[in-house]
Parts: sequence; structure tokens; C-alpha cells
Amino acid sequence: MLLEDKLKIVKDGKEVECEVVFDFTCNENGRNYVAFTDHSTDEDGNENIYVKSYDPFSSAFKMEDIETDAEWEMVSDVLNQIKNGEV
Repeated sequence: MLLEDKLKIVKDGKEVECEVVFDFTCNENGRNYVAFTDHSTDEDGNENIYVKSYDPFSSAFKMEDIETDAEWEMVSDVLNQIKNGEV
């Protein structure tokens, strides 16, 4: 894993510690992604998983939003593969 097991985000104006679920590099676009959870749940009781891109070579860790529908589709495919034990 490229990242630590935990990271901090600001959610609703408060600093929240999150657990890193996994990180990966997309070979198609060369970008790195991190999936993490604050262990909150949605209205159906499913744990919320967030995904952001990041630059592992930057001295300042900064996460970026996913920019396109195609990128979201790729990330969703990876999440489903992990959920189904395919990765």
C-alpha cells in the first residue's frame, strides 16, 4: 500500500480520521487513487466509501476530486471487483 492506514479529512467543518480501504494506480490514465471510509453509513446502512485521486510524488499530500464520468466508471469497476473478491 502506498499510503498510511489512516488519513484525515475535513467533513462538515470538522476534522475526521478515516481508514484507508485501498489505493491503486490506473494503468490507463496513470493517476493514483485512494479509497477511504469514515465508517459513516448511508440511508440503506451501507458503509460510505469515498475515492479521490492523489499524487504520490508530491511533498504535500493533496487529494483531488474525480473529474469525469469515465473516471467514475473505472473507479466503480475497481470497487465492484474488490467487493466481489476479484482483486
